[in-house]
Amino acid sequence: FAHFLEEKTDRTYWWYRNKPKDGYHLVGWRKGRFYPDFIFTVQSKQPDRFQKVFVVETKGAHLGQTQDTQYKRELVKEYNEFFGKIKEPWDAMDAKAYGAPKKVQFELVTQSDWQSEVNKIFS
Repeated sequence: FAHFLEEKTDRTYWWYRNKPKDGYHLVGWRKGRFYPDFIFTVQSKQPDRFQKVFVVETKGAHLGQTQDTQYKRELVKEYNEFFGKIKEPWDAMDAKAYGAPKKVQFELVTQSDWQSEVNKIFS
């Protein structure tokens, strides 16, 4: 996945491999925190700007149907519904410093389908 993002340097504004147990996390209804694997942005039509932050969890094909993966799938859906209701979540931030991103999108992709799912983001 990281190699894929690196190859998309013409489209990726920045990307980050999240630190497990120490980085950006989501909180759900189960004990413990969920640390998605990657955070990245796609360049907008304006130079040095981005409009959306993507938060992505990747899973091996053998983990696609586990209880943990199902929980994370549900959590991702809840976060997308919540952030979908916010028109401009980062309005208070300095537009020049942060490129005024407008949305956050959460994804959980498995080894068997991640390339097609992420290619949709870049199209």
